[in-house]
Amino acid sequence: MKTPTSAAARAFTLIELLVVIAIIAILAAILFPVFAQARDKARQAACLSNVKQMALAVQMYAQDYDETLPVAGVNNQRRGRWMDQIVPYVKNIDIFNCPSSPGSRWDPTNINSRSGYGWSWNLYAHPSNGQSGWPLAEIQQHADTIVIGETGYDAPLSAGGFVVKAVDPRLVPNGQNFATSEAGYLPQFRHAVSRTVQVSEGANRWQLPVDGRCNFAFLDGHAKALAPGQAFEKAPGTPPREGNGPNLNEPSGAPVVGNNPDPNVSYRLWNVW
Repeated sequence: MKTPTSAAARAFTLIELLVVIAIIAILAAILFPVFAQARDKARQAACLSNVKQMALAVQMYAQDYDETLPVAGVNNQRRGRWMDQIVPYVKNIDIFNCPSSPGSRWDPTNINSRSGYGWSWNLYAHPSNGQSGWPLAEIQQHADTIVIGETGYDAPLSAGGFVVKAVDPRLVPNGQNFATSEAGYLPQFRHAVSRTVQVSEGANRWQLPVDGRCNFAFLDGHAKALAPGQAFEKAPGTPPREGNGPNLNEPSGAPVVGNNPDPNVSYRLWNVW
C-alpha cells in the first residue's frame, strides 16, 4: 500500500528541530573562540611586523648618526619623539599604531602625540647630558637589549605611550593606581591574554594583561614576542650579586609597584650592559 506524501509527513518534528539547533549552538561555541584566537594571532603577527620594521629603522638611524641611538624625545632634547626621528626610514606612520590598541595612535602633526609602542626608558638618553642618544659602542649585549616595546592602553580611555618602563605586570597588585603621566608607559602583554589585574588612573579603571605576549624590538635589529617571564628574566650581577656578573645600570623613575620603587633594576633585557 502506498504511503501518502502530505506536507505534514515531510515536515521536521519539533524534536528534530531542537536537535539541529543544539548541534549548531555547540559548533558555534566551539568555533567562535577559535575564530577569536585566529584574529588575535593575525593582529599579533601584524604588530610583530611593525616592531621589526622599527628595529631596522633604529639600525639605519644609528648608522646615519655616528652610531648613536635616538633619544626618547622630550623637553630640552627638542628632536621630536623617537618616532619622529626614525619615521624617515620607514615612511609609514601606521607601523607606530598597534592593531590591538586602536586608541593609541600616533599623530606626527601633534608634538605631544603618543603611540601604542614605547622607547625603552633605560635608553631614554645618555646619562652624560640627557640630550644625546646612547653610542652603540657603549652597549655590549645588542641582542639582549630591548629598545622598543608595546605600551599604551585603550579602555576606558585611550592613553598612548612614547616610552615603556620595565614594570613586570605580574608584580602589579590588583587595584594599583598609576599617575596620569605613567599610565600609558606600562608594558602591555596584550596578545593571547588569559589573566588581567584591574589597575587605575585616577577614577578610571582598566584591565592590565599579565600573562599574554608583548612584541619587543632589540638593539641588534631582531624582534620577538615575549611572555612576561621571558621579558623580565632576572639579570646576573645585580644585588645580591651572583658570581662575577656585570654591573648593570639602575634605571630611575619607574612607577612604584608595591613597596619596590625600582622593580626593573634586576631585569636582564632592560639594562645597559
